[in-house]
Amino acid sequence: MISIIITVVLVALMQLLVPAWWWIMMVPFVAGFLNSGFVWRTVTGHAGGIALLWMSVSLFQWISAGDRIVSRIQTLMGLPSSWLLVLVTTLLAFLVAALATYCGMALRRLVIQEKQIS
Repeated sequence: MISIIITVVLVALMQLLVPAWWWIMMVPFVAGFLNSGFVWRTVTGHAGGIALLWMSVSLFQWISAGDRIVSRIQTLMGLPSSWLLVLVTTLLAFLVAALATYCGMALRRLVIQEKQIS
């Protein structure tokens, strides 16, 4: 739960400072590199935070004034519903963040040789 909150706060702050979509990869990558816990818990925690953030932003933009753009993108992608567009966007963000977190953890294993007690 803490990893979700930390990821959401960091990505939201980075989005405010430098509005770029690739923060959803950089923050989980660094978090995966710094975290030495269980793979499944780490990946789902950080990817879940990113998915939650992107779903919130998508819904906010759709509700506030983006109904026209959402309907145009929905038509362009051939989706039957705007809710499905929000779901696809959330799933895509989850997958990208999960891959980035796993790559960060894999890099940690390559770079840092953790001592094993035998």
